[in-house]
Amino acid sequence: MVAGTTTPAAAEPERGPHVRQIGEERATSINLGHPSRSGTVEVRYPGATYIKVHFASLRLAPGDYVTVTDPTGREVYTYHGVATAGDSSHTLHGRPGFAAMSVDGEVAVVTLHASTPGSAARIDGYWRGYT
Repeated sequence: MVAGTTTPAAAEPERGPHVRQIGEERATSINLGHPSRSGTVEVRYPGATYIKVHFASLRLAPGDYVTVTDPTGREVYTYHGVATAGDSSHTLHGRPGFAAMSVDGEVAVVTLHASTPGSAARIDGYWRGYT
């Protein structure tokens, strides 16, 4: 009788959750509005794959709103001071304010659409995607 032996397969390394960082948060301080009625600003990071703007606060009169768009206007996200049916989705990050939906590319165009002076939007940061 011949006894055979087998060699166990090489031990597989343990695989745990792997976190892949796809972007980073950048601080900024941008104020739109008060005392002017409206305004536009570009949030830009050369080479970014996306920009996601964080609003620290929105103080908007009824009917006033902000939009976050890509430069072509293909992606448009709208937000009112008090959430309104039809407003775009947003995310919360454990601090005051909210983050708008991200736009593809290295530029987000943020516009305050105000009919009277006094409305304001404050941006305190943004996320930029890695290439």
